[in-house]
Amino acid sequence: MKKRRILPFILAGTMAISGSIPAMASDYHSPFTDLSTGSWCYGYVTSMVSHGFINGYEDNTFRPDALITRAETATALSHLGLPAIIKSKDFYDVQSHTWYYDEIMQAYTSGVMLGTNHDTTGYYFAPNDYLTRADAAIIASRLYGFQKNYSGVNLRRFSDYREISYGAEPHIQNLIKAGIMSGYPDGTLRPNQPITRAEFSRIFNFICHLSSYQMRTNLEDALENEHILDEDTALSEVGLEFDVADKLVYGRSSSTKVKIKTENIPNGTVLPLSITSNSSGLTLPESVTVYNDVATFYIHSTPFTANMTYVLTTEYEGMHFSTNVYLEKEDKRSEDVYIEDITVEGTLEYGKHDTVDVTVETDDIPNGEYLTAEIDGPRLSLEDEEVKVKNGKAVFTVESRSNTPTGIYTFKVGYEGHYRTAKVVVSETKSNDPYIVDATVSGNLEYGKNDRIKVIVETNDLPNGQYITSTLYGRVNGNTIYPADAGISVTDKVLVYENEAEITIYSSYYTPEGVYYLMLDYNGHTHRVRFYVGDDADYDDDYDEEEGEVGYIRSMEVDGYLYEDENDYAKVTVKTSGVPDGTIMYPEAEDDLEVPYSVVVYNNKATFYVYNPDSVKDGRYDITIDYNGETYKTTVRVRD
Repeated sequence: MKKRRILPFILAGTMAISGSIPAMASDYHSPFTDLSTGSWCYGYVTSMVSHGFINGYEDNTFRPDALITRAETATALSHLGLPAIIKSKDFYDVQSHTWYYDEIMQAYTSGVMLGTNHDTTGYYFAPNDYLTRADAAIIASRLYGFQKNYSGVNLRRFSDYREISYGAEPHIQNLIKAGIMSGYPDGTLRPNQPITRAEFSRIFNFICHLSSYQMRTNLEDALENEHILDEDTALSEVGLEFDVADKLVYGRSSSTKVKIKTENIPNGTVLPLSITSNSSGLTLPESVTVYNDVATFYIHSTPFTANMTYVLTTEYEGMHFSTNVYLEKEDKRSEDVYIEDITVEGTLEYGKHDTVDVTVETDDIPNGEYLTAEIDGPRLSLEDEEVKVKNGKAVFTVESRSNTPTGIYTFKVGYEGHYRTAKVVVSETKSNDPYIVDATVSGNLEYGKNDRIKVIVETNDLPNGQYITSTLYGRVNGNTIYPADAGISVTDKVLVYENEAEITIYSSYYTPEGVYYLMLDYNGHTHRVRFYVGDDADYDDDYDEEEGEVGYIRSMEVDGYLYEDENDYAKVTVKTSGVPDGTIMYPEAEDDLEVPYSVVVYNNKATFYVYNPDSVKDGRYDITIDYNGETYKTTVRVRD
């Protein structure tokens, strides 16, 4: 175990004399037997002691004329909560077993003490040398804030100005300009003279009122001005991001999970937590600990928590990070939350370290909620097993290794006990142009009963793990039949493996007799398959090649309601089937409700907002879209 040296110079708590020391020079009795209340340094010393930045000795002395080593200085400075700004290095004269090793490393990585030559090029720290006045000027100037206002200070007025090292000149000028440092009555500055404890108290007294944020800012500015902080010496930028699940509900007790994602913040770091207006009934822990770049905790509300915006804040190395926390209206939260669809964006290539994104589409799962996922199979993993829902989607990344075997593996994602799966494929790379070759229908669907048939799709060099999409439409006596109305459906997206995909078509007892078509598509290459409900001998192929596939609107859903007498809006989601990407639709709304002139369909979905410019009163109003000869309608509620 490394031995620690207890110093009379460092923060309160190491010696008997601590924060109980009076801070004002006007006190009639000095706490130190060797320091009178009339001494020039009495006010500086008692201020430093009362703020916990320096202590006296156990015999009730302060020893103002005692000298300070560089190691002792680094130890004292390390207790300021120094930020990590520059990359660490090893010094030839600072061994890891010494009592001051950690403190010198902290002082160095903050940039406040950089070795004997005051930059990052040297490899000697001289821990047992006494701190000089020039050393103190450089340290204090960096902490105080390196101001470019020192040019008016003429150092030639000091008879020993030639003894000032080149690097120390601007820092000494900076402190003289600020009134922190001065010369001696004999006209000397004595830059290389060791500094005393009394002089240290005077020069560094300003740190009693220095915030950690200001300290970091000052150090970074000074190091940049000195051309010390650059891309070669700077540590990677610290990152911290809040993810708050939108589950706090107004009017009842509720809780929400908060996930903090960090970057370049060490494991074990304790982050303090605070939130504005905490008297309103929100509760959360006072702090949270970082582990593997993540920290999690919960915020709880009560039925009496006010419906307002709260600011959640944490601090690290003087930097403040915050996010807004809201309460939701309870009637906006649907109890029917589920995972709607999963799309695997490609194939993992065998023989290499590869990644593929898996996009999970949700319905009624609030933004900010976390989905959890897992992947089976040897040497397969997820970049993150918990992903936050944003705009109805959560994207997971699956990673493979060079020795992951080829095959089809199961990706499973869940939310509050509801799970869905998808297939992730590891395959060899294909080189030829892929396309759909043929499709074989296993038979006809029997009229008047719930039935199913298989369609086997053959492909040519289409990579494993790719998806073929399929849409249905039908004709009876020349009239278009919409699958949703006819009780007929299909697995609309199927996975290709070994140049084959299997599709299932389902019918209901009320599905009309007639001829139907399945349109297969892969990256714009289409293939049409004909099948029948009933006897195929009774029907002709009346598909109009000129008309092509136009699809239909499956549903229109409004997220929430609108308030009257307010500028309020709600999201409308249009879900389609078989509608080509880029199709333009034209929504219309009743009364003075406002909707966009047009919306564009992409991936069988279009979204827009309905807006109440505060003139529409309490009631229900229709939003309609005309498409392919049909009128589709939904209703939005305006409430008082």
